[in-house]
Amino acid sequence: MTALSQNRTTAERVPRCRLYPILDSEIIYAGGMVQLNTSTGEADMASDTASRLVVGIAESYVDNSADGENAEVKTGCFLFENDATNPVTIASIGSACFVKDDNTVCATAGSTNKNVAGTVFDVTGDGVWVEISSYIAASS
Repeated sequence: MTALSQNRTTAERVPRCRLYPILDSEIIYAGGMVQLNTSTGEADMASDTASRLVVGIAESYVDNSADGENAEVKTGCFLFENDATNPVTIASIGSACFVKDDNTVCATAGSTNKNVAGTVFDVTGDGVWVEISSYIAASS
Protein backbone atom coordinates (compact mmCIF):
# COMPACT_ATOMS: atom_id res chain seq x y z
CA MET A 1 0.00 0.00 0.00
CA THR A 2 1.07 3.55 -0.62
CA ALA A 3 0.17 6.88 0.91
CA LEU A 4 -2.83 8.68 -0.57
CA SER A 5 -2.30 11.02 -3.48
CA GLN A 6 -5.98 11.96 -3.75
CA ASN A 7 -9.14 12.03 -1.63
CA ARG A 8 -10.86 8.75 -0.87
CA THR A 9 -14.02 7.62 0.86
CA THR A 10 -12.94 5.62 3.90
CA ALA A 11 -15.17 2.80 5.13
CA GLU A 12 -16.54 3.47 8.60
CA ARG A 13 -18.32 1.49 11.30
CA VAL A 14 -20.08 3.42 14.03
CA PRO A 15 -21.50 0.96 16.55
CA ARG A 16 -24.24 3.07 18.18
CA CYS A 17 -26.78 0.42 19.22
CA ARG A 18 -26.42 -3.17 20.27
CA LEU A 19 -28.62 -5.81 21.92
CA TYR A 20 -27.50 -7.48 25.14
CA PRO A 21 -29.23 -10.30 27.03
CA ILE A 22 -30.43 -9.09 30.43
CA LEU A 23 -29.56 -10.61 33.79
CA ASP A 24 -32.43 -12.77 35.11
CA SER A 25 -35.17 -10.83 36.96
CA GLU A 26 -33.50 -7.47 36.21
CA ILE A 27 -35.42 -4.30 35.37
CA ILE A 28 -33.64 -1.71 33.22
CA TYR A 29 -35.01 1.81 32.83
CA ALA A 30 -34.88 3.84 29.61
CA GLY A 31 -32.04 6.34 29.73
CA GLY A 32 -30.23 4.52 32.52
CA MET A 33 -26.59 3.51 32.29
CA VAL A 34 -26.20 -0.17 31.44
CA GLN A 35 -23.29 -2.40 32.35
CA LEU A 36 -22.23 -5.82 31.16
CA ASN A 37 -21.32 -8.62 33.54
CA THR A 38 -17.95 -9.66 32.12
CA SER A 39 -18.34 -13.17 33.56
CA THR A 40 -21.78 -13.98 32.09
CA GLY A 41 -22.19 -11.48 29.21
CA GLU A 42 -25.53 -10.33 30.65
CA ALA A 43 -26.56 -6.69 31.08
CA ASP A 44 -27.93 -4.98 34.18
CA MET A 45 -28.35 -1.46 35.58
CA ALA A 46 -25.04 0.25 36.26
CA SER A 47 -23.86 0.09 39.87
CA ASP A 48 -20.66 -0.29 41.85
CA THR A 49 -20.65 -4.07 41.35
CA ALA A 50 -17.69 -6.36 40.60
CA SER A 51 -16.88 -7.63 37.09
CA ARG A 52 -18.90 -4.97 35.27
CA LEU A 53 -18.22 -2.89 32.15
CA VAL A 54 -20.39 0.10 31.18
CA VAL A 55 -21.61 -0.32 27.58
CA GLY A 56 -24.08 2.58 27.11
CA ILE A 57 -27.61 3.66 28.00
CA ALA A 58 -30.85 1.72 27.64
CA GLU A 59 -33.03 2.79 24.72
CA SER A 60 -36.21 1.63 26.46
CA TYR A 61 -37.64 0.16 29.66
CA VAL A 62 -37.21 -3.61 29.88
CA ASP A 63 -38.64 -5.88 32.58
CA ASN A 64 -36.85 -9.23 32.53
CA SER A 65 -38.89 -10.74 35.38
CA ALA A 66 -39.92 -13.58 33.07
CA ASP A 67 -36.35 -13.88 31.71
CA GLY A 68 -35.28 -14.11 28.07
CA GLU A 69 -35.41 -10.35 27.32
CA ASN A 70 -32.75 -8.23 25.64
CA ALA A 71 -31.83 -4.58 26.18
CA GLU A 72 -31.09 -2.27 23.25
CA VAL A 73 -28.12 -0.21 24.41
CA LYS A 74 -26.79 2.94 22.74
CA THR A 75 -23.33 4.51 22.95
CA GLY A 76 -22.68 8.25 22.71
CA CYS A 77 -22.39 11.33 24.93
CA PHE A 78 -25.05 11.54 27.64
CA LEU A 79 -25.99 13.78 30.57
CA PHE A 80 -25.92 12.18 34.04
CA GLU A 81 -26.42 13.49 37.57
CA ASN A 82 -23.28 14.67 39.35
CA ASP A 83 -22.69 13.07 42.76
CA ALA A 84 -23.10 15.64 45.53
CA THR A 85 -20.46 14.16 47.86
CA ASN A 86 -17.84 13.22 45.24
CA PRO A 87 -18.58 15.63 42.36
CA VAL A 88 -16.99 15.68 38.94
CA THR A 89 -15.47 19.12 38.23
CA ILE A 90 -14.53 21.00 35.08
CA ALA A 91 -10.92 19.95 35.75
CA SER A 92 -12.03 16.36 35.01
CA ILE A 93 -12.79 16.99 31.33
CA GLY A 94 -11.01 14.32 29.31
CA SER A 95 -10.61 12.04 32.33
CA ALA A 96 -12.57 9.02 33.45
CA CYS A 97 -15.54 9.35 35.78
CA PHE A 98 -17.02 6.51 37.76
CA VAL A 99 -20.36 4.77 38.31
CA LYS A 100 -22.32 5.65 41.44
CA ASP A 101 -25.60 4.23 40.09
CA ASP A 102 -27.41 4.02 36.74
CA ASN A 103 -28.09 7.78 36.74
CA THR A 104 -25.16 9.25 38.72
CA VAL A 105 -21.42 9.60 38.17
CA CYS A 106 -18.66 10.58 40.59
CA ALA A 107 -15.14 11.98 40.31
CA THR A 108 -13.14 9.28 42.01
CA ALA A 109 -13.62 5.56 42.05
CA GLY A 110 -15.31 3.92 44.97
CA SER A 111 -13.02 1.82 47.11
CA THR A 112 -14.79 -1.37 46.07
CA ASN A 113 -15.01 -1.90 42.30
CA LYS A 114 -13.85 1.27 40.51
CA ASN A 115 -16.22 0.91 37.53
CA VAL A 116 -15.55 3.52 34.85
CA ALA A 117 -18.71 5.20 33.52
CA GLY A 118 -16.93 6.90 30.63
CA THR A 119 -14.92 9.99 29.73
CA VAL A 120 -15.99 13.40 31.02
CA PHE A 121 -16.95 15.57 28.04
CA ASP A 122 -18.35 18.56 29.95
CA VAL A 123 -19.60 19.62 33.38
CA THR A 124 -22.55 22.03 33.59
CA GLY A 125 -25.12 23.11 36.13
CA ASP A 126 -27.35 20.35 34.74
CA GLY A 127 -24.86 17.56 35.41
CA VAL A 128 -21.99 15.73 33.75
CA TRP A 129 -21.81 14.98 30.04
CA VAL A 130 -20.18 11.56 29.74
CA GLU A 131 -18.91 9.97 26.56
CA ILE A 132 -19.59 6.25 26.61
CA SER A 133 -18.11 4.20 23.82
CA SER A 134 -18.13 0.45 23.49
CA TYR A 135 -15.87 -1.39 25.87
CA ILE A 136 -14.35 1.34 28.00
CA ALA A 137 -11.88 -0.04 30.54
CA ALA A 138 -13.69 -1.69 33.43
CA SER A 139 -11.58 -0.02 36.09
CA SER A 140 -8.82 2.50 36.48
